[in-house]
Order: sequence, then structure tokens, then C-alpha cells
Amino acid sequence: MSLATNLAFTEASHDDKLAPMPAADDPLAGLPGALPAGETVLWRGRPDFWTLAVDCYRVRAVALYLAAMAVLAASAITASGAPLQNAVLATAIIFVPLSILGLGLLAIGALLAAKTTSYFVTERRVILLIGVAFTKCVNIPLSKIDGVSIRARRRRGDDIALSVRPGQGPGALVLWPHARVTRGLRCQPVLRGLADAKAASATLCDALIRSEGGAMIDAPGGKP
Repeated sequence: MSLATNLAFTEASHDDKLAPMPAADDPLAGLPGALPAGETVLWRGRPDFWTLAVDCYRVRAVALYLAAMAVLAASAITASGAPLQNAVLATAIIFVPLSILGLGLLAIGALLAAKTTSYFVTERRVILLIGVAFTKCVNIPLSKIDGVSIRARRRRGDDIALSVRPGQGPGALVLWPHARVTRGLRCQPVLRGLADAKAASATLCDALIRSEGGAMIDAPGGKP
């Protein structure tokens, strides 16, 4: 059983904390504990593997880099007078295994991150269950969320970034890859690669409006 660490963003009352872990057949299974009486899960989801692989683990960028290095290596070998087919063979012997190993490790990391991550929205908070070796439960009260921005994609899942009040949450290293750092060096939690981002954002926005203070919602097209 993985270790669950509750990273609450604010000082919470006893009633606001999660109760002991529910049974495996409980509808709320996946949460590190039962919700307080009267609080229910409005939405739950997981990140898309390919979105994490491309945007966070930079699989595409690394593949392009390795391809460029292979071309440069082959060019250097041919420039020394070796036949082109020998240059291609020598380059392939070096870069094909290296590419398979490097890209494979990145893909495995993204897959594990996607499989071990769950996002929840309730009437009172957003919960991020993240971590591969050790599960962290990041608990974000809606009252501490100042705004929401949505990044829409054509072929992959969309991102929802949460603007949390300064000094109210853990840093990017704790949240990564479920975080972004803004130009003002503020860390924002991000629900990444959501297949049903429209439903998730509508549910979250409705919960924020109903909660104390509400929130500012940015139009799609931002860059979490």
C-alpha cells in the first residue's frame, strides 16, 4: 500500500480533513479517505498518457534532438571520407539503441504518472492524487482558488490550470508534472490531459461560483 501524504493548502478544521480510507468497493474508492458528511465528488478524471509524454516528459522534443544528433554524426563520418552507407550503419548502431532506451524510459515515466494520478472536484475542494512511488494527496480548498484557465488542444486532452493565492500551496517540485510556473514565478496546479475537460471545467466553475468568493474564469486558449 502506498503512503498517502495530505498536503492541505490551508489550516483546515477536523471536519474538513479526510476520514479513514474507504473500502475497496466504495464509490469513492481512489480517495485516501472518506469525505466529510454532506460533501460529494462532483467530477473525477485522469490525465491522458500522451499529453503527459509530450508536454511534460518532452518525448517529441527528445526524439527530434536525437534525430538531429544522428544526422550530424552521419555527416561528420561522411565528411571524413567514409562511404554514406557505412556512416548510416555506424550512426544507427549508436543512436537506435540510445533512442529506444531514452524514449522508452520517458514513455514509461509518463505512463506510470498517468496511471497513478487521479483528479477529484467536490463542492469544497479540488483533490490531486499524484506520485508513482509515494502517493501525495494535494487538497486545494475552493476558497483559495482565485481563477481558472483552460488550454484546449485539437488531438490530445485539455489542461485546466488553477490560480491559487500566493503562499497557499506547495512548490512546482512537489506537484510536477501537474503544475506550471507563471511569468511571475507563481506555481499553479494543473489538471493535465483531460478527455472531458469541458465537463470538468463546467463542474469546477459551477462549484467555484457556488462557493464563497467565486472565481475568475479565463477563456480557452491559455497555456497551462
